Amino acid sequence: ESWVFPGEFDRLTHLVSPLDNVEVRRFTEQPSTIYRDARIVLLPYLTNGRPRVVLEAQANGIPVVGSSRPAMIETIGPGGIVVANGASALDWGRALDAVNAQYDGYCELARVHSARSEVSVPHIVDSFERAIAVACASAGR
Repeated sequence: ESWVFPGEFDRLTHLVSPLDNVEVRRFTEQPSTIYRDARIVLLPYLTNGRPRVVLEAQANGIPVVGSSRPAMIETIGPGGIVVANGASALDWGRALDAVNAQYDGYCELARVHSARSEVSVPHIVDSFERAIAVACASAGR
């Protein structure tokens, strides 16, 4: 559960209850408790953000199967598979099968993709500080 509309958690839990290989869990302050049990992260994301869970999962060697939203395509990169917006459940299942068929390779690609320099803390801090410096300079401060 990243966020779910009020009342939807129980409905979602009920929907997956017949599946012995799917579990919906509540938000936790300790994501490592989830990542140590996860094999693949499934993100049928409908907005255009870059969910942090992709980077967190991939840093733990967990491939991601997600929606083909513009930011998600870049965020998932080679560390998973992107599924077309509006795809059928069968298409999502095929993507999961494809990851499972080459699981170890996707795990390694996920780890490598999560370690790229542009998502490192020093790079992000440096970029932010440069942006602030430029903004201050252009404001005459």
